[in-house]
Amino acid sequence: STHIEDVSPEEMNRRMEVYAREQSAKVAPTAESMIAVAPRPEGFHSITPYLQVERAENLIEFLKEAFGAEEIFRIPRGEQIAHAQLRIEDSMIEVADAIDKYHPNPTAIWLFVGDTDAVYRRALKAGATSMHEPTDQDYGERSATVVDPFGNYWYIATPHKDASPPPAGLHNVTPYLHPKGTARVIDFMKQAFGAEEVFRAQDPAGTIHHAKIRIGDSIIAMGEAHGPYQPMPPALHLYVADTDAVYRRALQLGATSIDEPQDQPYGDRYAGVKDPFDNVWYIATRKINVDMSQFAKPETPASQRPGSIMPFMYSEDAVGAFEFYQKVFGAKERHRVEQPGGLVSHVQMAIGATDVMLCDMRAEHFEDSRAKGFAATPHQLGGTPLHLYIYVDDADAAFKRAIDSGSKMIDPVEDQQWGDRCGGVQDPFGHIWYIATPLKNVAH
Repeated sequence: STHIEDVSPEEMNRRMEVYAREQSAKVAPTAESMIAVAPRPEGFHSITPYLQVERAENLIEFLKEAFGAEEIFRIPRGEQIAHAQLRIEDSMIEVADAIDKYHPNPTAIWLFVGDTDAVYRRALKAGATSMHEPTDQDYGERSATVVDPFGNYWYIATPHKDASPPPAGLHNVTPYLHPKGTARVIDFMKQAFGAEEVFRAQDPAGTIHHAKIRIGDSIIAMGEAHGPYQPMPPALHLYVADTDAVYRRALQLGATSIDEPQDQPYGDRYAGVKDPFDNVWYIATRKINVDMSQFAKPETPASQRPGSIMPFMYSEDAVGAFEFYQKVFGAKERHRVEQPGGLVSHVQMAIGATDVMLCDMRAEHFEDSRAKGFAATPHQLGGTPLHLYIYVDDADAAFKRAIDSGSKMIDPVEDQQWGDRCGGVQDPFGHIWYIATPLKNVAH
């Protein structure tokens, strides 16, 4: 070889995507063959696995502990998760609680990592079970297989140093199918999505033991169902250039509709289909880039909803009041102001994402007000007891803590028609708190 130029990793990735598109065009140089090469959200490839499970929050924790996944954001649905995105190395994984027509879909994933043995051990520690221990394979990788607590198969692999370079589109997270009739699945993908077959290992009887199929910038791997590796139809998010055209084409080839094409507030035109082999395809065209943080932030429990107003609460003992709210609501102290002589005049605390200022009526500037003939009580100083509505993760538990700590009951804890479980107390400092937790499956 002769060195021509220095190329950064970013430029190398860009050129590989161009190369993948050029190779796809050589296979079928039509507009339809390019339908899967399309703009997509930052961090996404043409294909992204979508894991729909019971207890999605637990799956997210597993992915973090086992594979070092980074949670990008989540959108809650009561105590469930409507949608979440996580990143593992160069790939995204989407997660949601299964409901209605979006059924649980155990999925097989080929996961490329830097150290198979280390990741295998972490996965087992996080709750996975072993199908086979790390082993050097004659096809150029060290691999192991685990099943997570939700039934997903993870083929953990590290390529040997002297192995051949992987084909363009083989990312850290690659879906792996085990269909019955692999050749027919490949033909469907070619016709519906302009797929390109880049590798096939087939025996004389015609059984395909391993194949790699490229769609857009991504690879889907597959091999005929056998032994413990039976069909596990996944849900796959597929970015294309024209959602409507791909949707119609898939239906013509035998797919059934899950959702008709429609524009979504998160910037995509989306449609859903189930192909003749029960694989689910969430087909999308990126129309506009949308900052998803406006919909939700990662891990925001009910007790940490953001507030934009800081109430001032007056009492004869700011420190005592803080200790009460710390015990009942988990308040955290931000700072306190101490006067000469040791009296604390102010304590600023945070409850969830809302700050509250506690003001001590014994402080020097309040004494000055009294001396000058101004208001001499908390009520006269504008300190009328506040009525505060607070969201917590368990209304019954917080209500009990408040009563046990000296509060008086205003209203018992009950399910309310506006969608919360709520009860009211008056704390020892005169302030009234309505303590609430959203009810399950109730829109707010």
